[in-house]
Amino acid sequence: MGRTGHCTAEIRGCSWKAAVRPNPEVALESKVRDTIHVPVQHSLLVYFFCGIIYHSMQKTLFALGLGLGGLITYVDTRPNWDDTGVSALVIFLSCGLLGVTSPARPWLWALAVGSWIPILGITLKHNFGSLLALLIAFAGAYAGVAFRKLLARA
Repeated sequence: MGRTGHCTAEIRGCSWKAAVRPNPEVALESKVRDTIHVPVQHSLLVYFFCGIIYHSMQKTLFALGLGLGGLITYVDTRPNWDDTGVSALVIFLSCGLLGVTSPARPWLWALAVGSWIPILGITLKHNFGSLLALLIAFAGAYAGVAFRKLLARA
């Protein structure tokens, strides 16, 4: 049949492998620890669709992070709510979940979820101590990334 040559590349966290074969077949595998094997003539399509899937997931997760941060801030600013520890835990877990889901940009998840409380705390009450919520958000996001790396090794 002939020899098979491969070209491997990683694009935006999605690795793919182009295979030159006399009779090419397309076999898509999981992008976690695997490679997407495609013939050279289809590599442009994989690049295009991989980019679309990646960006649509990032946009969805960013919107989810903004929504979670807004909801946490809304609950935290209610007059009857006086449990800062629960708010901090929910921020930590929300950012951790986003960090596990998409570890490429943990700083983005921390800012999306955790920046609401400091913005309102500083602008409305001149409370600079509310910046601690942002530190908790960064700790949660990077803890999620570390947890994902531990899962990948197992």
